[in-house]
Amino acid sequence: YWDSGITAWLTKMARTRRSIAGRFLKRFERDKASYDLATNQATALIKEVLINSPALIHVIGSRCKESSSLWLKLCEKGYGQPKRQVNDLVAARVITYYKDAVPIVVNALSEALEIDRRKSVDKREELEDVEFGYTSVHLIVRTKGSWSTSPQYFALRDKWFEIQVRSVLAHAWAEI
Repeated sequence: YWDSGITAWLTKMARTRRSIAGRFLKRFERDKASYDLATNQATALIKEVLINSPALIHVIGSRCKESSSLWLKLCEKGYGQPKRQVNDLVAARVITYYKDAVPIVVNALSEALEIDRRKSVDKREELEDVEFGYTSVHLIVRTKGSWSTSPQYFALRDKWFEIQVRSVLAHAWAEI
């Protein structure tokens, strides 16, 4: 009896999670044009924030999550509240030429944008000085102040999005 009760409960929970994921995915697909626009605006915003930065930047780019990738993520993670839990529907990447420029970029973005410190991750802190590995900084951000009221960035208003900051070498390692 105990095992069948747990199995039935787990089955119901899995069905509920799939239902939540399905509704979230449909809303995302319905609003995809808005997310695509937010993606373009994220790139423009980051370029504007970093325009006077002394950091040597190789590339700034962004993407809107693909529906198939979102569905896989929703299924793998089993989010109960994906609207609050998924932060990378819009994601950008800043690739610097040198690792010394990463903190400069992170500081500039931190001053200009609201950072969710609980959800942001600095992978550099997970490695010892003699270790080599994945070293991106993942910032979960949204606009604040004049950036949030600017008509130029209206599609980003009240949207959390991710910005990854890494050096060219760290990017090459991550891609391999």
